[in-house]
Amino acid sequence: VNNSHVDAYSKAKANISYYERFEGSISSLDSALSWINSGDLDNRKSELAIHVYYLKNRPDEVIKIVEHKQVTSVTDAWTAYRAGQSYFNKNEFQSSLVWLKQAVKLAPANLAFQNKLAEVFIQLQQPDEAIFILQELLKLQPKYLPALNNLGFAFMLKQNITEANQYYE
Repeated sequence: VNNSHVDAYSKAKANISYYERFEGSISSLDSALSWINSGDLDNRKSELAIHVYYLKNRPDEVIKIVEHKQVTSVTDAWTAYRAGQSYFNKNEFQSSLVWLKQAVKLAPANLAFQNKLAEVFIQLQQPDEAIFILQELLKLQPKYLPALNNLGFAFMLKQNITEANQYYE
């Protein structure tokens, strides 16, 4: 608050936080992009830009940033998740899988990341992989509704309607 020499990264991050926590005005995200583009932020610049474009629901912009990156070079779980979700939104499930695996690797305790990874396996018609992830997830949080719903759907993909119905009751 009292620092008169705040860098572009901090100003961009502050605008993003303000958007997420308080106002929700798109102008905060536009200001963040302005700060991102004004400073020399190296890898942090792409993470912030991914965050902003994700919040603006612009998956094509996120994909433009990540499509030439090595997945393993991304060390922030949320950045990997946002990339995976952006590919998911464009029905590019194979690319989504790669990024979501990285997100889960970086933050294995994040149930939402695991659940989204299972959703990708469902979209790829690989219900056994989805079932394994979801059953492990439900051991940690037995009443996690998105996982219960997806588990039922995965069993339906396997034509196991009796088992599927157990997760919809």
